[in-house]
Amino acid sequence: MNTEIEMKAWVESPERTRELILRMGASLLRTYEKSDSYYAQTVPQAGNRDVRLRMDGDSAVVTMKDKTLHEGLETNSEREFTVSHPENFTFLLENSGYRLKITKHKEGEAYRFGEYLLELSHVRDLGWFLEIERVIPGDARPEQVEQSRTDIQKMFSTLEIPPSAVESRRYTQMLEERKG
Repeated sequence: MNTEIEMKAWVESPERTRELILRMGASLLRTYEKSDSYYAQTVPQAGNRDVRLRMDGDSAVVTMKDKTLHEGLETNSEREFTVSHPENFTFLLENSGYRLKITKHKEGEAYRFGEYLLELSHVRDLGWFLEIERVIPGDARPEQVEQSRTDIQKMFSTLEIPPSAVESRRYTQMLEERKG
């Protein structure tokens, strides 16, 4: 299990943000198109979590997260694995009391800057975002979380993204709110 520490922010000008990301020395890793399907249990139970099935090119990855959110900083303990037959996994979920809750589609570019992954993404029906994350093997110590927060805030500042642009809601929450 890994700990993922991340923040995301709204982006007004993806072109300017892309330019600043490259100027600060980040390396382009790849472009991507990700389609996520979120499944929830039909009968909510204490401790249950949504399951995400992500299609990213030819890869299918299942993720379950224990999330905490504090002042815009999301810290996740994740369990993740690949599946070779996503349609069979979907069948298993649906026949185990899960239902499709919401879908999310995002396209963008991934960059590496030291220990950090930066994703400049367009999320369908929402707009442009920059996510900055650090993955720490195992459980993160409090000082690692705080150092990550400081580093991410500095990067946002360097990239001319104001603190007011930081978004603490999950994408799924924003999409559900938009649906009404």
